[in-house]
This record gives sequence, structure tokens and C-alpha cells, in this order.
Amino acid sequence: MSPSLWPATADPAQRDELIANAHAGIIGDVLRDADYRALLGALVPGGLSATVPDGPVPTTEITAVISAIRENYRIPPPPPAQARVELATRAARVADGVARGLPATPGPLAPVRTWAGRIVHVATSLVELALPNRVSSILGRHLLDVALIAGVLIIVLGGLVGGPGVTSFGWVVVLTVLGLRLALALVRSWLAHGRWKLGVAIAAALVVAVVVYGLLSWSGWPRAVAFLAIGLAVGLVLGVLPALLHRRPRHGATPVVAAALAVVVLIALATAAVGHGRNDVADRVCRLDDSWYRTVAERVVVVSCAP
Repeated sequence: MSPSLWPATADPAQRDELIANAHAGIIGDVLRDADYRALLGALVPGGLSATVPDGPVPTTEITAVISAIRENYRIPPPPPAQARVELATRAARVADGVARGLPATPGPLAPVRTWAGRIVHVATSLVELALPNRVSSILGRHLLDVALIAGVLIIVLGGLVGGPGVTSFGWVVVLTVLGLRLALALVRSWLAHGRWKLGVAIAAALVVAVVVYGLLSWSGWPRAVAFLAIGLAVGLVLGVLPALLHRRPRHGATPVVAAALAVVVLIALATAAVGHGRNDVADRVCRLDDSWYRTVAERVVVVSCAP
């Protein structure tokens, strides 16, 4: 019984006695079921009699079970990570299925629900690809490997006998598959309690390295905008760093959202730096002597140089 429901002037011992009587009554009723009797009997040293009594459950058994619960019961561990992920993906699919009727209702929520359903479908499909010991997951990962090999062949053949359009499509396939494989590898490592943090650290180091390259290569207003974006990302991280380190629940999702925004800013800078690097490589290719390898390089880099 909650202390807020018990009068302040009443005797606490009477409240404890009522709670103990309620516990004894519940245990007495439960022990009349054979399955629950076997389950609770496992907590009692020596166990309980497998025979369900015809009359009231003996007080000694009730007392023994209550004492065993107080002394021996431990909170069970949470389910493994793979089971939690499977439950989460299943719940997401169920929620998406329940909400499928909303687009038929006119209103501003129709397109929102449509796009949310597509995002949920893509996310759950990717997570399911990372689950081990599933035929569909194994087949999906092998198909990704085949697509990666096909993308490399498209780039090579496009550079030799094709054109910029062919190699551009090949680069899209290769980069997309590599990104998916990296995400799947991190999820699988997390599910297997592997060194997924090391993979995240390597990816973060690569992003930082690309951003540094951009800062060293840019000049003028692009560098100024890049410094402003880095200042924004650093400010966001420093603002939520104490909450992330101490994991204070009262902050809710604010620290996570701010950290995610900082990551998005850095990834955007890295993407711009990669584009600048590609332009730099294209400029170097266009300065090569006019020969067959320059033609191949133009096709691979997807650039059109002036004759």
C-alpha cells in the first residue's frame, strides 16, 4: 500500500501487517496451480511438494515461498541485443501496418504518414539484413556483395569502352553498397557484442580527416562558412557533453538530438570536402597529356575536359 494512501496518523505496523496478509493471500492462491507451484518451488531450498493440496495451502509453504522470494529472487537480465532488435523491428512493422489507413483520410498528415512508413520500411529492412542465422539476411548480404562487384565492373568497363554516364552509375552503386555494408557491419558487431565502437571511431576519424582536408583546401568564403559550421558543431557537443557523460535521464532526448545535429553538420562538411576533392582530381586529369589514359581517367572520374 502506498504511503500516500495511508493516513499519517495511523500506525505503520498495521499497514505492514495488511501488506503481509495480502502477500500471503496471493501466494496461497498461486500455489494452488501446479505450474506456478513448480515455478515458485524452485526458489525454496528443498522445493515444494508436487501435489496440489485439496484444501487451503499450508501456512508453512506460504511462509517458505515468501522468505525464498525475499532472499533468492533476482531481477532477470534483459533479453539479448538480437532479441531486442527483432522485437523493435517487429513492433515498427506492426505500427506501420496499423497506420496504413491514414493516407486514405484527407489532411496534412497523409503525406507525413506515407513518408514515415517508407522510412520505417527501409530502416527495418536494413536492420533485418544484419540479423544472423536467417536465410533472407544471408541472401541479402550476398546480393549486396554481388552488387558491389557489379558496380566495380561497371566503373572499369565504363572507363575503357563506355562513357561518363556509365561510370557515374557505377560509382553510385559502389558507394551506396559500401555505405550499406558498413552500417550492417556495425549493427552485426553490436549484436555480437564485438568491437563496434572501434568501427564508429574509425568512421569518425575519416570524417574528421576529410573535413580537415576541406579546411586546408578551401579559401575565401567557403573556408569561412566551414569554420562557422565547425564552431556550431563544437558548440552543440560542448553544450550537451556533461549530460552525455553522466547520462542524466531528466534531460530526455535533448542531448541526443543536439549530438545528432552536430554529426549531421560534420557529415555535410565532409561531403562538401569530398566534392571539392573530386573537382581537384578532375582538374589534374584535365591537365594530363592528351592520350588514351587521359580518356580513361576522364571516364572514371566522370569529367568532361575541354579539347
